[in-house]
Amino acid sequence: MLLAAASAWSGNAFGQSNPSCTVDGEDIPWQFQACALTERHGEPCVPLKYLNNLEFNAYGLTWLHLVPGGYVYVNRNGRIVVRDVSMMDNGADWFHRGLVRLERDGKYGFADWKGRIVIPIRYDGADNTDEEGPKVCVGCRVERSGEYGAFVGGQWFSVDAHRHLHKTSGP
Repeated sequence: MLLAAASAWSGNAFGQSNPSCTVDGEDIPWQFQACALTERHGEPCVPLKYLNNLEFNAYGLTWLHLVPGGYVYVNRNGRIVVRDVSMMDNGADWFHRGLVRLERDGKYGFADWKGRIVIPIRYDGADNTDEEGPKVCVGCRVERSGEYGAFVGGQWFSVDAHRHLHKTSGP
Protein backbone atom coordinates (compact mmCIF):
# COMPACT_ATOMS: atom_id res chain seq x y z
CA MET A 1 0.00 0.00 0.00
CA LEU A 2 1.43 3.39 -0.95
CA LEU A 3 1.09 6.22 1.48
CA ALA A 4 -1.54 8.68 0.38
CA ALA A 5 0.39 11.88 0.96
CA ALA A 6 -2.25 14.21 -0.43
CA SER A 7 -4.78 13.43 2.28
CA ALA A 8 -2.58 14.88 5.02
CA TRP A 9 -2.78 18.32 3.47
CA SER A 10 -6.30 18.43 2.13
CA GLY A 11 -7.54 21.95 2.19
CA ASN A 12 -4.17 23.50 1.29
CA ALA A 13 -4.08 25.30 -2.01
CA PHE A 14 -1.33 23.52 -3.94
CA GLY A 15 0.09 25.35 -6.91
CA GLN A 16 -1.78 28.55 -6.07
CA SER A 17 -0.05 31.80 -5.28
CA ASN A 18 -0.01 32.38 -1.54
CA PRO A 19 1.71 35.68 -0.72
CA SER A 20 1.56 35.03 3.05
CA CYS A 21 3.49 31.77 2.68
CA THR A 22 7.20 32.19 3.29
CA VAL A 23 9.95 29.60 3.36
CA ASP A 24 13.24 30.60 4.93
CA GLY A 25 16.06 28.62 3.36
CA GLU A 26 17.92 28.60 6.67
CA ASP A 27 15.06 26.67 8.30
CA ILE A 28 15.10 23.81 5.77
CA PRO A 29 14.86 20.85 6.53
CA TRP A 30 13.94 21.73 10.13
CA GLN A 31 10.82 23.56 9.07
CA PHE A 32 9.09 23.83 5.69
CA GLN A 33 5.73 25.54 5.29
CA ALA A 34 3.20 23.10 3.80
CA CYS A 35 1.54 26.06 2.08
CA ALA A 36 4.64 26.21 -0.19
CA LEU A 37 3.92 22.76 -1.63
CA THR A 38 2.84 22.66 -5.25
CA GLU A 39 0.79 20.05 -7.04
CA ARG A 40 2.31 17.86 -9.74
CA HIS A 41 0.36 14.99 -11.30
CA GLY A 42 -2.25 15.30 -8.58
CA GLU A 43 0.25 14.91 -5.73
CA PRO A 44 1.74 17.48 -3.36
CA CYS A 45 5.39 18.20 -4.17
CA VAL A 46 8.20 20.30 -2.78
CA PRO A 47 9.44 22.82 -5.37
CA LEU A 48 12.89 21.71 -6.53
CA LYS A 49 14.52 25.03 -5.57
CA TYR A 50 14.13 24.06 -1.90
CA LEU A 51 15.93 20.73 -2.34
CA ASN A 52 19.18 22.07 -3.84
CA ASN A 53 21.28 22.06 -0.66
CA LEU A 54 19.85 19.00 1.08
CA GLU A 55 21.59 15.64 1.46
CA PHE A 56 19.88 12.58 0.03
CA ASN A 57 20.28 9.09 1.50
CA ALA A 58 21.17 5.88 -0.35
CA TYR A 59 17.52 5.54 -1.41
CA GLY A 60 17.50 8.98 -3.04
CA LEU A 61 15.38 10.49 -0.25
CA THR A 62 15.77 13.45 2.08
CA TRP A 63 13.61 14.51 5.00
CA LEU A 64 11.68 17.69 5.69
CA HIS A 65 9.53 18.85 8.56
CA LEU A 66 6.28 20.13 7.07
CA VAL A 67 4.35 22.68 9.11
CA PRO A 68 1.65 21.51 9.43
CA GLY A 69 2.10 17.90 8.43
CA GLY A 70 5.05 16.50 10.36
CA TYR A 71 8.12 14.67 9.09
CA VAL A 72 8.24 13.35 5.53
CA TYR A 73 10.77 11.90 3.12
CA VAL A 74 10.82 13.32 -0.40
CA ASN A 75 12.64 12.17 -3.52
CA ARG A 76 14.91 14.25 -5.77
CA ASN A 77 11.86 15.28 -7.84
CA GLY A 78 10.20 16.75 -4.74
CA ARG A 79 7.51 14.04 -4.52
CA ILE A 80 6.52 13.12 -0.98
CA VAL A 81 7.29 9.40 -0.74
CA VAL A 82 6.87 8.68 2.98
CA ARG A 83 4.79 10.69 5.46
CA ASP A 84 4.01 10.26 9.18
CA VAL A 85 7.71 9.63 9.87
CA SER A 86 8.49 9.37 13.57
CA MET A 87 10.82 11.91 15.17
CA MET A 88 14.32 10.95 16.30
CA ASP A 89 17.00 13.28 17.70
CA ASN A 90 15.32 16.51 16.54
CA GLY A 91 14.65 15.26 13.02
CA ALA A 92 13.03 12.49 11.04
CA ASP A 93 13.83 8.92 12.06
CA TRP A 94 16.43 7.18 9.91
CA PHE A 95 16.08 4.18 7.65
CA HIS A 96 17.47 0.93 9.06
CA ARG A 97 17.49 -2.19 6.92
CA GLY A 98 15.37 -0.34 4.35
CA LEU A 99 12.60 0.57 6.82
CA VAL A 100 11.66 3.77 8.62
CA ARG A 101 9.48 4.09 11.72
CA LEU A 102 6.10 5.78 11.33
CA GLU A 103 3.88 7.38 13.96
CA ARG A 104 0.24 8.37 13.58
CA ASP A 105 -2.19 9.17 16.40
CA GLY A 106 0.12 7.63 19.02
CA LYS A 107 0.51 4.33 17.14
CA TYR A 108 3.60 3.04 15.33
CA GLY A 109 4.47 0.99 12.27
CA PHE A 110 7.04 0.92 9.45
CA ALA A 111 7.30 1.87 5.78
CA ASP A 112 9.90 0.89 3.23
CA TRP A 113 11.88 3.38 1.14
CA LYS A 114 9.26 3.21 -1.62
CA GLY A 115 6.59 4.50 0.79
CA ARG A 116 4.75 1.21 1.23
CA ILE A 117 3.47 0.54 4.75
CA VAL A 118 5.00 -2.85 5.45
CA ILE A 119 4.20 -3.08 9.17
CA PRO A 120 0.78 -1.58 9.97
CA ILE A 121 0.57 1.56 12.11
CA ARG A 122 -1.19 -0.11 15.04
CA TYR A 123 1.45 -0.79 17.69
CA ASP A 124 1.97 1.06 20.99
CA GLY A 125 5.71 1.43 20.38
CA ALA A 126 8.43 0.68 17.85
CA ASP A 127 12.21 0.67 17.62
CA ASN A 128 14.57 0.10 14.71
CA THR A 129 18.34 -0.36 14.52
CA ASP A 130 20.76 -1.69 11.94
CA GLU A 131 21.92 -4.33 14.44
CA GLU A 132 18.55 -5.74 15.52
CA GLY A 133 16.10 -4.55 12.88
CA PRO A 134 12.54 -3.45 13.52
CA LYS A 135 10.71 -4.21 16.76
CA VAL A 136 7.16 -3.38 17.80
CA CYS A 137 5.54 -3.27 21.21
CA VAL A 138 2.07 -4.04 22.51
CA GLY A 139 1.13 -2.49 25.84
CA CYS A 140 4.16 -0.23 26.28
CA ARG A 141 4.02 3.48 26.96
CA VAL A 142 6.31 6.47 26.53
CA GLU A 143 7.99 7.67 29.71
CA ARG A 144 9.39 11.21 29.42
CA SER A 145 12.50 12.63 31.04
CA GLY A 146 12.90 16.27 30.02
CA GLU A 147 12.90 16.50 26.23
CA TYR A 148 13.61 12.77 25.83
CA GLY A 149 11.25 9.82 25.90
CA ALA A 150 11.68 6.07 26.10
CA PHE A 151 9.29 3.15 25.75
CA VAL A 152 8.73 1.18 28.95
CA GLY A 153 6.78 -1.99 29.70
CA GLY A 154 4.71 -4.03 27.31
CA GLN A 155 5.62 -7.03 25.20
CA TRP A 156 8.17 -6.57 22.43
CA PHE A 157 8.28 -8.46 19.15
CA SER A 158 11.02 -8.52 16.53
CA VAL A 159 9.93 -8.44 12.91
CA ASP A 160 11.60 -10.80 10.44
CA ALA A 161 12.12 -10.35 6.69
CA HIS A 162 8.70 -11.95 6.03
CA ARG A 163 7.03 -9.45 8.40
CA HIS A 164 6.30 -12.13 11.03
CA LEU A 165 6.48 -11.17 14.70
CA HIS A 166 8.64 -13.04 17.22
CA LYS A 167 8.55 -12.33 20.97
CA THR A 168 11.74 -10.67 22.22
CA SER A 169 13.00 -8.41 24.97
CA GLY A 170 12.57 -4.63 25.00
CA PRO A 171 14.22 -2.08 22.74
